[in-house]
Amino acid sequence: MGIFVNWWRNRWLRHIEQTITHENIRINAEDKGLVPQITLSWRIVNRSMTKVTISKISGDLYIGAWRVGTFGTDSPLQKQYSSSWSPVVSITQKVLKKGNQPGSQATIEIVLFPSLEFWLAQNYTCALYNAMVEVKSFWGIALSTVSKENIKVENAEPVFARYREHLKTRLTSVLQ
Repeated sequence: MGIFVNWWRNRWLRHIEQTITHENIRINAEDKGLVPQITLSWRIVNRSMTKVTISKISGDLYIGAWRVGTFGTDSPLQKQYSSSWSPVVSITQKVLKKGNQPGSQATIEIVLFPSLEFWLAQNYTCALYNAMVEVKSFWGIALSTVSKENIKVENAEPVFARYREHLKTRLTSVLQ
């Protein structure tokens, strides 16, 4: 009996891993505050035949072989649109319904503050590696992986130019 149950459970977990998709992966540069930030976002869609709960999100963002940032959370917080503080890793909803029902998709947002070298570089594309979303269901825990190369940083050129000009002005005033 245990052999049959384990086989059936593993089959369901493989089904969940294969039917959860990650779509519309985007990176947006924003000039907020003293240091500009980049926001990595994508939509996760549950196309499986069971309800799942997102329990963990982690990954790395790279430019070539250089790691721009690492993100991870053991309990992603739901995005609060009315508050002034927002978490680094947020999600629009944690529980994803099954199939094509309303509520079967959510948006994941990660806010990263890259180092100075990122803003001085002329490279406007990034790659997402080692990104995983852990989902829990009645059948157990499944891992859904996300990887994508050549993600264009939207709104990059004006934000990069403004930040470089700001640095140039600040350094000139300090050195004189």
